[in-house]
Amino acid sequence: MRRINYLQLICAIVFIFNTSCTKDNSAPEPSAPKEPTSAFTKYNNTKDSLFTVNSIVQLSDSSYAIAGGIRYDGSFDRNVLIKLNKFGKREWMSIMKNTSTPRGIEELFADVNGYVGIRTQSFGNESGRAPHMVKFSSTGEVLSEVSIDTDFVGLDIIKDNNNFVIAGRGNSDMLFRKIGMNGEKQWDQTFWNYPSACSISKLNDGNYIAIGGWFYSGNDEYLIKLNAGGKKLWSKLYKGIKVVALPDNGFLAVTGRAGVSTAPKLVRFDEHGNELWNKTLDQLWPISELKAINVMNYDMKHFICTYFDQIGNVTIMVLDANGNEVKRLTKGSVYSAAYAQRSFVTIKTLDNGIFIALAGVSNNLEFFLDFIKVSPKSIF
Repeated sequence: MRRINYLQLICAIVFIFNTSCTKDNSAPEPSAPKEPTSAFTKYNNTKDSLFTVNSIVQLSDSSYAIAGGIRYDGSFDRNVLIKLNKFGKREWMSIMKNTSTPRGIEELFADVNGYVGIRTQSFGNESGRAPHMVKFSSTGEVLSEVSIDTDFVGLDIIKDNNNFVIAGRGNSDMLFRKIGMNGEKQWDQTFWNYPSACSISKLNDGNYIAIGGWFYSGNDEYLIKLNAGGKKLWSKLYKGIKVVALPDNGFLAVTGRAGVSTAPKLVRFDEHGNELWNKTLDQLWPISELKAINVMNYDMKHFICTYFDQIGNVTIMVLDANGNEVKRLTKGSVYSAAYAQRSFVTIKTLDNGIFIALAGVSNNLEFFLDFIKVSPKSIF
């Protein structure tokens, strides 16, 4: 990222999202009564402020909360929480200015009092840099902040009733940890000499399915099924970056390894870990970030995989229940097709569309944070 002089720094503090304030309470833009919610695209140039988007929650009123990080003065990311209305227009933004993090908040969950944000990657143990759990009000104020143990790095986090299960890496092993709503550890499960666990998902039978080894050159059984207490039930000879549980206790997984010429595959497995079909994911931008690819079960008749293509646009690949490609869409930012740094996250919306938050900086040093809603009609 480019260095800016003192004058540029002053200008950078005032930009489209008013990031000089810890909490932006400005009134939201009025919404036109006939403005569509089924599909929209909101392009936002953010001047010299670089956003990282990590997690999206859609609320019952169809509005959105987006969590991640923001960097606007040359330092590391600060935690940021952004609220959009159902039209994709900003209502408020909350920045934890005392934080200094690799990526900001990594996962966001809706809570009875507002939101719970969790960050497990850190730069140290001191305040503002250590892993923590943050509870926000429904309007973005910080209600409480709890430190989490620093003896591990979490790469994926899921909510399990009133607890959280984290997949990642300990000192020298693959690690799974369950924590309570106040960050208290409930159990650990480690696998010595295994690489990092990259992804975990809960099955309907109460067990967990996990995968790791995406950044590791060795071969072993890194596709693992765990019981409710974290004990291994079985493992299979796969490595990968993403896993998603299905209602029939089967699952989807993105298998392969970073940094090799062989393209990764999206694979459907049955509940015993037997491969049902696979689809090669071609024309991908090299995946060096865990958030660079998303997989979702749309309705068991269709599955959707989203990822960056070779020029940095977001590709939406729609597959049928047998792994056949139905459609492929491309979405990108107006600021540049070639991205030097970018992040995105995707969810299925309440009205069966797809919502994408896309952020980054282009090779032309244009900073952006875009919101894209794709209608069900466009998907199929």
